[in-house]
Amino acid sequence: MHEDLFPYYENELTYLRRFAGEFAKRYPAAASALQVEADRCLDPHVELLLQGSALLSGRIRRKLDDEFPELAESMLSLLYPHLLDPIPAVGILQFRVSRENSNLNSLYHVPAGTALASKQTASMDCMFRTCYPVDLVPLVVESSHIEMCRGHGVTEKMGLGRAQACLSLGLEVIGVPPKEIPLTSLRVHLHGAPMSYRLYEILGETVVGVEVEYECDKGGHKKILGPDCIQPVGFGPDEGLLPCPPRSFFGYRLLQEYFAFPQKFLFYDIIFGDDGEIPVNCRRMVLNFYLRTMPEHARDIAAEQFVLGCTPIINLFEKWCEPFKTDPAKREYRIIPESAGGHAYEVYSVDEVEATNLDTGASRSFEPFYSFRHALDSETSTYWYTRREPGLDGAFETYLNLCTLGYA
Repeated sequence: MHEDLFPYYENELTYLRRFAGEFAKRYPAAASALQVEADRCLDPHVELLLQGSALLSGRIRRKLDDEFPELAESMLSLLYPHLLDPIPAVGILQFRVSRENSNLNSLYHVPAGTALASKQTASMDCMFRTCYPVDLVPLVVESSHIEMCRGHGVTEKMGLGRAQACLSLGLEVIGVPPKEIPLTSLRVHLHGAPMSYRLYEILGETVVGVEVEYECDKGGHKKILGPDCIQPVGFGPDEGLLPCPPRSFFGYRLLQEYFAFPQKFLFYDIIFGDDGEIPVNCRRMVLNFYLRTMPEHARDIAAEQFVLGCTPIINLFEKWCEPFKTDPAKREYRIIPESAGGHAYEVYSVDEVEATNLDTGASRSFEPFYSFRHALDSETSTYWYTRREPGLDGAFETYLNLCTLGYA
């Protein structure tokens, strides 16, 4: 039930009681049977009529007030339609390499947009899709520590004389690879607020160089990388969390995603180059991040805050709605997704509307009413637009309106 309907009902009921009382005083011969006073009604049947009329009048007034933002919504639907859509459930998902089945001898690629189903809720699967591609590697972060390194001869020889601190991450190789595994980059998710935001700043602003150590059965070797090997993730056009139409400014999508789910940006890619690899019989890798300054709260940095194999996920997927027959006397139709089971699904957006003639089987597509694709020379063309309002259980219901250019 709409929480804002009750004030409208109270105002209408107060007005009806006051108006009926004044009317009865002015015309006692015609309305004395109403028995209405300023704060109560003596006749219970008249009171029921007044309450019913107040409920209907209050609902009409509320509907009129709701229609005031229609102009602004119409403009937004043309310029920035994604700003009118609700924010679905989002989260961070981690893919893990099993230690029991550690026969991963090459990268396993999980493309962006991969569909995933959670555990059943109310006998229904909750569908998610991934937003970033994931390359599964047989690595796991086992340790981390930070120490001062100012004045060390080692940093001078590596050309990292500006470094004053070194943050080291120990990566255990799950299973001993019998052959080289190409590893051109490694994506790391920074987990655990509030330190994750501080780590994001540390890795993005204070790193002067990165040293990669490979510990193998037969010795090992090291590799030096520049500070530009650390690249932020989530700012590319193909790394979006929420859909964004081409006509909308790309920067607005970044702002919307940041305020809706800032954890989406807590990722870094460590670029090893085209010759990057996990060597044969490698058991451990160490990433040494040389920092310009010793960060505050360095003791709070833990290995659990660096997570591999992660991607943002969103509860958003395509689905057809239940078909319905059009009625010339009916203005709008509620959109119910197939097998929705009541309010199990909530409509995010309507992408396509198609009508089928039951007699001939011919089908045709309708264009959105608020769009730039109108056939202006055809007054009989049919268009559609949607309206969203809160349902009785709090979830939003979406209604489809069909109209022509001559009548809407």
